[in-house]
Amino acid sequence: MSYSQIFRRINRIFASKVNDFIDRTEREELRDFDEMLRREQEKQQRQRAYESQRKSWDYSQAQKEQQSERSRQDEGKRRPGEKENAFYLQILGLHAEASTDDIKRAYKNLMAQYHPDRVANKGEAEKEAASKKAKEISEAYMILKRRKKFY
Repeated sequence: MSYSQIFRRINRIFASKVNDFIDRTEREELRDFDEMLRREQEKQQRQRAYESQRKSWDYSQAQKEQQSERSRQDEGKRRPGEKENAFYLQILGLHAEASTDDIKRAYKNLMAQYHPDRVANKGEAEKEAASKKAKEISEAYMILKRRKKFY
């Protein structure tokens, strides 16, 4: 074998090794690049999910605020089907200028008297009448409580 043949063989082997090294390096770089792209896409997806969740939260929060604003506006107003305060005060046995303490006291006393548990051992007619009266008392108290804004 001549020196030129040996040199060509060494050159081919060297070129092959260099090409293998370059291919391996490029594959690693491409793999790293693919990994970086995948992470970036996941990050963008998380960001989009967060944004959509935040928008829905903002929307639901705005709805809640609107509902609470509406309920605050309706607090002292008379709703359809409701009667005047005097009617509900009369159910509680009070006069028109009764204070909130008077209303609370009257409600407590009347419920102690007409509560269905208090008349459980009486006749059916008495139970029915007491239950109806307790519902009226409770309704009157709740409406007055809302209108006069006490809790």
